[in-house]
Order: sequence, then structure tokens, then C-alpha cells
Amino acid sequence: MKKIYRFVEDFTSDDVAFLATLGIKAKEGFDAIMIDADSPQLNVIKKRFRKTWTDTLSTEMVFDEQDLKSAKFLHIYAEKYLGYALPDTDGDVFDVAARDQEYGILRGEQTGFFKMKGEPKWGKWKIASLHFTEHIFFVNPVVYEDCFKPLNIACKPVLDLKTKAPLKTIVQLVQQGVAPSKLHLNARYIDEMEAVQGWNLTKYVLRADMPYPMFEDNPGGYDFFYTQEYFGSGGFAQRGTIISNKLYEILLNNNLTGLNYHPLIASSI
Repeated sequence: MKKIYRFVEDFTSDDVAFLATLGIKAKEGFDAIMIDADSPQLNVIKKRFRKTWTDTLSTEMVFDEQDLKSAKFLHIYAEKYLGYALPDTDGDVFDVAARDQEYGILRGEQTGFFKMKGEPKWGKWKIASLHFTEHIFFVNPVVYEDCFKPLNIACKPVLDLKTKAPLKTIVQLVQQGVAPSKLHLNARYIDEMEAVQGWNLTKYVLRADMPYPMFEDNPGGYDFFYTQEYFGSGGFAQRGTIISNKLYEILLNNNLTGLNYHPLIASSI
């Protein structure tokens, strides 16, 4: 586990040549470079780009294989998006749990099926999501049978937008439930916190330079499930999706691609 900086800059040819002397590859024009927080070259790079260093700098955590394998639970989010759920009007797939004058509609229980214009183009990806429904995950039916069904994780069909017939190369995974325990969310994990009166909940944006917080108590016997807490900024709010180490090992052994993993680690680190 290590902290890295991501720096975006409109690099000149001289900048590219300078970074090359440090063993860092960059393209002329707008590009991003990644630098270890404990790199001996960090101060030299900061000095070179001191005028813009803080403008586009972001910090994140990188986890190695041992970090992931040793975690009891991991938070997941998709690398691949298959487009947008159609139609994109509330009420077609989810009921309305609450309304707020400023933040709009809070989605409730899923009552319908997602629809797409046709069979997705998976390419090398084996799991994906849809825009604005990042807490929902989709896989090929073969992946479902091999990886998720053995753990009693259910699925729903995805329908063709015109014919309403189930598509053959995609199904929706169904989380097994909501964790009975809250996350141990202390201030060091939280970047933003908003209380939404109309929704009767508080939602969070977590810091990118921290691991995902651990549960306060036992989260139950689920392998693929939601957090109690909601996350997102603006009018966006969704629960986090957590998987067990057992499911992670299955996905790893089946070479499943398309997910980012953040281990849940206690706040005492």
C-alpha cells in the first residue's frame, strides 16, 4: 500500500525531456504523470512545476496484491461502462424513495429491468456498469455461472429496448443485501459530507488518499452486498458495493477484468 500523486500538466518538449531524465514518461501537451509520495525525485519535480503543482494535483492510494489478498472485504467499482440505461427516466427501473427540493429524487428499490439498445460489446472486459448507476454491475451469463452463482448471488435479465426480450450476453448482478453494520467513518476518511433533509440521510465523499473504512461490527455472511451509507456529490447518491475475500479469490482465479478494488482497513492504520 502506498500513496501516489497524479499531476496533470500541459507539458512542453523541454518538460518531457526533463521528466525523461528522471525515468518518467510523458507526452507533449496535456498528460498525467504518477509519482510516489516517497519518491526522492518528488521535490525536484515540484520545484520544476511549482507554478501549477497544486492546480491539478490529486492524491490516491495504490494497493499491491498482498494488500488485496489479505483484506477480509473489498470495495469495488467498475473500470468499464457499457453506456446508459434506457430509458433514462426515474420510475422505469427504480421506485422513488424520497424527494428533496435541492437534490431531487432518491432512488429506492429496483422494480423493473434495465434495458439496452442491443447486445453489449464486451471486448476484453468481463464485468461493467452503466453511467449514473455505478452501484449496479453487469456480467456475461457465463461469468455469472462460474463466479457468482456458486455463492448464491442472484441475477436479473437485461432487456432489449425495443422487443423487451432478455438479451443473451448480459445479466445484472443482484447484491445480497445491506450490511447490518455501519462503516467506521471517522473524520480522516471523509473529504465531503452533506446532510440532505428531504432524503433524511447524510452522504459522503471519501478521500482518495485513504483506504476504504472497515465496518464497526460483523457485516454478516454476505459475499456481494451494499453499505448502509450513501456516497456521492451533488444530486448523486448511491450505496457502496462490498465483496468478501472469498469472492475476490474467485474473481482473481478466473482472471476477471473490469473492476477496481479498495481493501477495507481499520482506522488505526
